[in-house]
Amino acid sequence: MGCPDEYYVFCELAYERRPSGGSKPRVPPVRRTRAPRAPLPEPTFPLLQDPDVPKDTFPEPYTQELRDRIIFAWQANMEPVQWTRLVCAVCGQQRFPDDITIHNPSDDELDVLRDDSVPEELRPTSYAFNSYRFALLHPQGLIVPLQRGMIRVCNDCFPSLKRRKLPRNAIANKLYYAHDRLPANVRKAFDESSMADKMYYSGCRMTRITYIIDNPANDKKKNKLPQQGMNRGHCSFIPQDFGTMSRVLPPPSDDMTLGLCVLFVGRGVKPTRENIGVSLYPLICSLPRIGTVGRFLTSVNPVYRELGIEFSEENLRTIGANFPDGEVAGLPDSVQITVLDSDSSAVVHDSMRSGYAPSERSEKLVVPVGDILIDNVGYANDSQSSVASTAAKTLALEWCLNKKPFVQVNDGSRLFPDRHQNMLTLVFPHLDPYALGAFFHTQRIIYLSMRQQLKNMVLMKDAPFAKDPHFAYVCFNAIQRNQTSTGATFKIAESQYADFADTLMENKGLLEVLEKKYKADPEAQPTSNTERKLLTAINQLRVMCKDVVGSNASRTRMRSRVRAMLKSLGCPALFVTLNPTDVQSLQLHVLCGGDPNEWSRMNAWQRTKQVVDHPAEAAIWFDRIIKLFIQLVLKHGTGEQGLFGMSDGYFGSVEAQGRGSLHCHMLIWLRGNLSPQDVRDRMGSDPAFKERMFGWLENVIKCELPGMLSVLKPTPGEELENPAKYVNDNPKLDLPPRIPNPSTMTAAEREDFEERFQRFVTDLACVYNWHTHHHTCWKYLKPGQSKTDANCRMRMSGKTQPFTEIDEETGSILLRRLHPWINNFNDVVLFLLQSNMDIKYIGSGPAAKALVYYITDYITKGTLPMHVGLSAVIASIRKTEGLYAPGEDATVATAKRRSFLIKCVNAMMGRLELSHQQVMSYVVGGGDYYCSHQFVPLYWGDMSKFHPKAAEFSGDDDDVHVLGGPEVTLNIGDREIVASSLLHDYRHRPVEHGFEDLSVWEYACMTEKSRQSPTEGEGVRPRLRFLKGHPQFDTHVVKIRTKAYLPVLSGPFIPRPDVDRDARETFSRAMMILFKPWRDSDDLLEEFQNW
Repeated sequence: MGCPDEYYVFCELAYERRPSGGSKPRVPPVRRTRAPRAPLPEPTFPLLQDPDVPKDTFPEPYTQELRDRIIFAWQANMEPVQWTRLVCAVCGQQRFPDDITIHNPSDDELDVLRDDSVPEELRPTSYAFNSYRFALLHPQGLIVPLQRGMIRVCNDCFPSLKRRKLPRNAIANKLYYAHDRLPANVRKAFDESSMADKMYYSGCRMTRITYIIDNPANDKKKNKLPQQGMNRGHCSFIPQDFGTMSRVLPPPSDDMTLGLCVLFVGRGVKPTRENIGVSLYPLICSLPRIGTVGRFLTSVNPVYRELGIEFSEENLRTIGANFPDGEVAGLPDSVQITVLDSDSSAVVHDSMRSGYAPSERSEKLVVPVGDILIDNVGYANDSQSSVASTAAKTLALEWCLNKKPFVQVNDGSRLFPDRHQNMLTLVFPHLDPYALGAFFHTQRIIYLSMRQQLKNMVLMKDAPFAKDPHFAYVCFNAIQRNQTSTGATFKIAESQYADFADTLMENKGLLEVLEKKYKADPEAQPTSNTERKLLTAINQLRVMCKDVVGSNASRTRMRSRVRAMLKSLGCPALFVTLNPTDVQSLQLHVLCGGDPNEWSRMNAWQRTKQVVDHPAEAAIWFDRIIKLFIQLVLKHGTGEQGLFGMSDGYFGSVEAQGRGSLHCHMLIWLRGNLSPQDVRDRMGSDPAFKERMFGWLENVIKCELPGMLSVLKPTPGEELENPAKYVNDNPKLDLPPRIPNPSTMTAAEREDFEERFQRFVTDLACVYNWHTHHHTCWKYLKPGQSKTDANCRMRMSGKTQPFTEIDEETGSILLRRLHPWINNFNDVVLFLLQSNMDIKYIGSGPAAKALVYYITDYITKGTLPMHVGLSAVIASIRKTEGLYAPGEDATVATAKRRSFLIKCVNAMMGRLELSHQQVMSYVVGGGDYYCSHQFVPLYWGDMSKFHPKAAEFSGDDDDVHVLGGPEVTLNIGDREIVASSLLHDYRHRPVEHGFEDLSVWEYACMTEKSRQSPTEGEGVRPRLRFLKGHPQFDTHVVKIRTKAYLPVLSGPFIPRPDVDRDARETFSRAMMILFKPWRDSDDLLEEFQNW
């Protein structure tokens, strides 16, 4: 097989090329000669170890000294001062103190922070602008704002500033918005604007704004459940024609683009225009506010002026035509009121109340009169965004046939692009009132991706970006769509566009049948070859969106990574669920800018509203809590024993519960942990190990309250009463005991702390881990199943277990359970988090193997049911019917098919729901998973094709072979695209330095390819270069990683060797290709006739 001589990769420039400088003489750079370097020692590549080899290091019970040191370190990190953030003067972002440097800037450094294009009347006045040499800085990052002095600089900005280069995230890099220069009346109007107000004074409006408002039953009229916003559907903007964009603010009352939809959920008093207009502030529009902002934008904002948008006093008066006499605020005609009042209402109502921690007691929350706690949900317009299903259209038709009022929303001929430079100021004029800091600004000196700029804006101190309930949703959605487009372009072979698209287009009728089938039974299986082919095509679409954050495909990739860890590290020991309670966190209160002394005086409503109003801070808080757990409790990577033992690895998946807050499911690998079968065998043959194992389990996992020695037996016919107490809807808990320094603690202090520790853990267990059945316990019941203790999906049936023993039939360990309703917990973790948690040992015997598979699927489960994905594809097909013309140009046909696939993926993505905290976790938090290892894809399809007798392609997990076995992989970054081929790299790997003896598996684990630095020149040793004949011989080098990655194997299916003779042959061939070193196709078989 020959190697291509050259690769040509074309990438669109972020900006137009700048003039070269003309006649400016250039001083040739002085080339410095690198001193010869001493040769590197021969590297040693760690051999792969069998993870199931029995070791005497497990289990490792923790000592009281270790426990005390963990608690002491945790409490030190929970001090309010550790959660107070400082502001970087250069970028304006809020950072923790350990990320800030105090710096005395030089004149040259301040000069790079200027932006002289900012109009003089908009330049800052909140600090000594002239003294700081006209640099754009954040005043709260200045030690002395009114005179030249020291400044705070974050660690991201400091290196560039020291080199006298403009930092990428600097305010001067077109991230200045002049919010403090707004006239007082305009600023007040912006701050007090409702969603209805913004609809009337924005140059572009969302296609649909939907409010979901809990409307409780009559006997609880004052109680409302706080619900964080959930985003579902793609966001697009109207008007969508540049030529027909609205020229008037506010738009006329007959403008079809106006409309708010409000959905009330519950069984309470039916809302009317009269009772809503008094209390629901987001739906009330104010004529003075609309007038103030509209006049300001049309006279000052350059984009509104360039587009010729004018202000209309007549249209403003028309808005208030139906307001009560003499009122300047009220409910506009464009607001529709819809009441969902049926059995489905109860289902939605219950789903809104779902959560992990029963102690949150949100059903008892009292909302003060005049306050409301809601966020909106964006739904996409049907005619352009491909997200409406047949069911939605049926409901809409039924509504209209019953003569009920409705608002028709029309589109232009194309969508207003979210990457347009005017998008920010037209859609969110209150965020960019002077059109200074657009996304993809053409005059920005250093390129910023939309995702990076969004992060900068959300982290800015005292900026309105993080507070806006829709801004992060809209921008995040635009990022998702861009990732989908990139996946369609680079992850599907052009030759396969026709195969994918035609398979779906030609079987629309069968897709509709499958949709009904999976809607009736989500566990249904395909029964014909055509059904299997269609479902395979649907699943193959996930390849296009594996890099799309929040997608089902990204969750599938997580599953592949967990399985890669199982292959390399063996069976995990523990499965832990961490559910930090944000509404009960003093640290989050401080992170939101609150005074720690006020925390104890806040009621449940105030604490909950604070969390909902600060989703970015909630995501940052959650991220820090999880990382502290990994650092202090697991002690992973420190070389020290953690609370459970020596950590070899962890994988945590982040999800949102019904209320929108985050929790983490984590698998933990411990050094020396045996496989489930080895645990069973050794406990049967080694009584000392069995006793040690039982003691460790009972020490790590508690199923009873502290101090219990025997099974608690309730009185027959009576329910156990939870002794937990509440004050003002907050759990009545004593202050957690402070542990003295373990190195100096006296015996009396230790005894006192131990007593208070046990008492506090008892209170916490009753508040957070006393199980009470609620809706989520039975939400997966099948028809005919009853809501009984035995059917609780949390497996809390009220049964007890007097002592730990082994089940003789299954080989599973039956852990001691002395209390019928206390869910599993670890006393130290419960004490530290002071919130609901769960912990399980993976177990022993065959049942444990099934549990590993179940947990792996559970923590990486997607949120999109199959029938919903099918309905999305059907909707896309209907929108593109008649699009293909017979005999058209092949290039045009390919482009149309690629567009169709993008519509399909976008349609499926539009059915997913993300809470506001989830969106913020992707933007400023830790994302959707935490992992101890890094991964590298190992697609061995090219290797298989290179050797004789190619293997059959099959298997459910082969989500890369659909690419057609690409010889070249494109690694796409923000600014460049790098071509790579593992087959070429491995065959042309260096000879010396141990590379000759590396197998494909080891090469993927231990090496990486990088572009050769221009300054290295001849200094790069030939033995670190690829061999001649490699297409990138002159431009790239191969290096040894400092830490091995874990390969994620994909490609041809590898069968079990014990199935039959052909399977053994295929398995042996794969093992030889992956684990025996080779360079040419005849290096493996040699003189043998079979594998």
